[in-house]
Amino acid sequence: MDASFSPITVLVDASRFLNMFRDMSQFLIRQIVDADIVAINKIDLLSSPYEADVVADSVKQINSRCKVIPISAKTGEGVDKLMNMLLSAESGLEVSEEMEYEDSEEASGMSVYEVKVSVESDSDVYPSEWEKLMTRIIEDIAIETADLGARHIGHIKGVFNTPRGIVRGSLVDIDQGVDILSTLKEPVDKAELVINAIVSDIDKEELKDVVLDVLDDALRKFRYELHEHVHEHHHD
Repeated sequence: MDASFSPITVLVDASRFLNMFRDMSQFLIRQIVDADIVAINKIDLLSSPYEADVVADSVKQINSRCKVIPISAKTGEGVDKLMNMLLSAESGLEVSEEMEYEDSEEASGMSVYEVKVSVESDSDVYPSEWEKLMTRIIEDIAIETADLGARHIGHIKGVFNTPRGIVRGSLVDIDQGVDILSTLKEPVDKAELVINAIVSDIDKEELKDVVLDVLDDALRKFRYELHEHVHEHHHD
């Protein structure tokens, strides 16, 4: 059975590209090689337009067939053009039953771990508290993985999904801190939490242990269900 897909799109952080290429070149190259479109994001953070050209040239050296487009998710520059490209093109990837899949992060020496958690409180929790909790969880994962020897963070992302909105957090560099996006405007007493972490230089079991230990500490005032295991904590 053959199938066709929408374009494979890779988002590159222009402000971190050179450092990422130095620290995790294999991971980055594997992402770019398979891409149909490479979006160079955060061009608003560059000091000169020529810096975006340098990144684009580097991407083209890795994958000459891909389309490269500079964008800024913050200002909106290039986003409409990117969306039009995504809607009007097809991926060059052909998939057959014989094709073998492999996880590009894990194959490139990066450890990946994702966990889903149902979280419930005995009383309503304000949006600002959900935001602080998200920040704490992501920061603690970053710090503890660094203490174990992780030299690079691919990303640490989290989202609280609630009936009244979301609280999303992401971190790609400890020095830059956690970026929080929230649409939650009212207190809620429960949420579904997803944490996804990609880091280098430690194995997956170490990463898993860090994430679970951080969650166990951060969520001790809540009742929560982790996969098929229930952890409940009650504090007066």
